[in-house]
Amino acid sequence: MKVQCLDRQNSPQNCFLIKLRQLTILVNCPLVISSLLPSNQHDHDQQQEAQTQIPDFAAVLSSYVERQKMLLEDPVGQSDMPNEATCVFSIPDLSLVDVHAIDCVLLTGTKHVLGLPFLTEYLGYKGRILATESSIEFASQLMEELVLYHGQTTSSASRDTPSTSMAKTGLSASDDGWRSIYTLRDARSCINKIQAVRFRENITLFSTMRIIPYSAGHSLGSANWSLEAGYEKVAILSSTSLSTDIHPAPCDLGVLTGAKVIIFSDLVNNGNYDGMKQDEIEPLSASKNRLFSYVGRAIRSRHNVIFPLCTSGIVYDLIPEIRQYLATMGIEVGGEDQSQLTMYMASPVADKSLQYSNICGEWMTDQHQDMMYVPEEPLIHGELLAKGGLQVIKSMDGSMIGKQKIKEPCIVFTGDYRNLSKGPVKWFINRWKSSSLNVCIFIEPDTPPLNDLAQSITSNSEMTLLRIPIDHRLTLSQVHELLERHCAHAAATVHVLFPKFQGPDKWTTYGNMKWKTYESGEVITIDLQHQWERIAVTEKVIA
Repeated sequence: MKVQCLDRQNSPQNCFLIKLRQLTILVNCPLVISSLLPSNQHDHDQQQEAQTQIPDFAAVLSSYVERQKMLLEDPVGQSDMPNEATCVFSIPDLSLVDVHAIDCVLLTGTKHVLGLPFLTEYLGYKGRILATESSIEFASQLMEELVLYHGQTTSSASRDTPSTSMAKTGLSASDDGWRSIYTLRDARSCINKIQAVRFRENITLFSTMRIIPYSAGHSLGSANWSLEAGYEKVAILSSTSLSTDIHPAPCDLGVLTGAKVIIFSDLVNNGNYDGMKQDEIEPLSASKNRLFSYVGRAIRSRHNVIFPLCTSGIVYDLIPEIRQYLATMGIEVGGEDQSQLTMYMASPVADKSLQYSNICGEWMTDQHQDMMYVPEEPLIHGELLAKGGLQVIKSMDGSMIGKQKIKEPCIVFTGDYRNLSKGPVKWFINRWKSSSLNVCIFIEPDTPPLNDLAQSITSNSEMTLLRIPIDHRLTLSQVHELLERHCAHAAATVHVLFPKFQGPDKWTTYGNMKWKTYESGEVITIDLQHQWERIAVTEKVIA
């Protein structure tokens, strides 16, 4: 068996190529998003650093000339305003991978689907793609939002040359790997190629391998996967959460039972916590208490709060938690009375996200599932939408947002959190920038550093910017406990793989466990030493 991490250097490690029993499985196709700040787009020192880190992406597309031309000539993040920050995108390094040799693509969660259109529409992959139903829908919404923010809804008839479009962002032609976003048409075509599956559904691949998704507990539809071939079982855990106080179905640890290889990825990353070591990371409860205290302070002083965050996922828990906290302060959320506080969600896909999430009760906890059989919606934001306590702002145009009556003080959830120089978040920051009592809070774990974000805001802004990551993913200590509980007494050798920067250097070795760390581009060979093999004999052979 061979495992290779395909993510680029200095990128989150979530994409793997697994070869088992002459079958090739690709796990995840994430999208790396980087914001080019106006002051840095012509910084040649940073260009040189990027050149050393990013392989030649154009080589991947060489056999697809027409699609390559469309991709390479697509202007990289042209902005309507000359001082706007620009977002560029890249996918894992597939330059040495024959995409036609991939037998199946497995997707573990919504955010790990976002790079898939590059694989299916530009690289020509035509094999099977598996993901849960809710992951597919939320990924479709996020793709639409990305295109509306950073790209074009259709292919443009008039395009700049590659050199011209690169020059507009300060990138040189050798910065291969970073490109503009795909079109909305390509995103929809890609989504239609994904096969929807359910938790614990058995999928057979070429009568040789059995593939089973298990709940990962991190977001609606997030899945861990097991690959079973003969007496060999591989467990893939990505974006997993053991939290019991959030809305998704709890993590199903059955994925670990009998596994001979366990691959961990997308763990809590020390780098997301401003340099704190693993044992110094602020407990989740403390982060939430600090978050709520800032929200309460701003609202009590008759000022406003902005949350730039994804329009699906953690926001479904954040809305009822903030509502409950404010209730303890005597502040009610609702639209029926002028004295009540109103929340807003500003995104072109906000309405889709809020409405769809409340028909996904079967992907939630038992408590939320029980609410499907009574005249209540599983998630509290459904009630707030009906009463006006939560309102949707669909427009991205500042002039249109300005025409909508915004009742202040208020709390606003915006969509794209990587670029503050465009879209609704830009309009709200400009509106409330004059007071430091107005607060903009970033809670997504992969939010860029505050110093970078601050540069995309006008220099005269007094608004308070805070970065308080709310991260439910597995920590190393939780992984340690899981392995000790489920695998320490396994009769056969269990191979456990971690990202290199998160490897268990000081852990005790339990029983037959073997630790290995992986890094981008490294190929790890694992000898499973199987002594028995399952075979099928037809009646004709027996005779």
